[in-house]
Amino acid sequence: MENRNITVLGISPGTRYMGIAIARNGQLIEWRLKIYHKKWSEEKLRKMMDYIEHVLSAHKINQVGLKESSAYVPSDNYRRVLAGIKGILKKNKVEYKSYSINDLKGSLANKRELMNNILLEHIELLPIARKMQKSGHEYYIKLFEAVCCAQQERIIT
Repeated sequence: MENRNITVLGISPGTRYMGIAIARNGQLIEWRLKIYHKKWSEEKLRKMMDYIEHVLSAHKINQVGLKESSAYVPSDNYRRVLAGIKGILKKNKVEYKSYSINDLKGSLANKRELMNNILLEHIELLPIARKMQKSGHEYYIKLFEAVCCAQQERIIT
């Protein structure tokens, strides 16, 4: 029987902030919040997509868990980011599963409870949670959403 590494990329995309997390064989190995400050442009979209391509290649990603916004009507630019990511995944023949925030938080009341639940398993993320609480910037939650996407059991069945 072949021993195959399963490397999952969790993505919580946005037009300014993108949460990224990578889990290999169920173990969280990398995480980051990518920030794209500049005004929306084709160049900004290209940089975002180039980064996704780089991560797929550098980490030999097998599967992707993608958080998709469903709580509000997303902007055209957000839809372009999602379409770009899905296009890259299709081109690279990488399977993905989409998750809503309700899928990720399950019975938890809110995103903060989701973050606290993730911290129970990943104490190494505590400095980021503290930074979020200290700064008051809610965009750090994207990182925790990405971790949750990367850690979903058997994303592709």
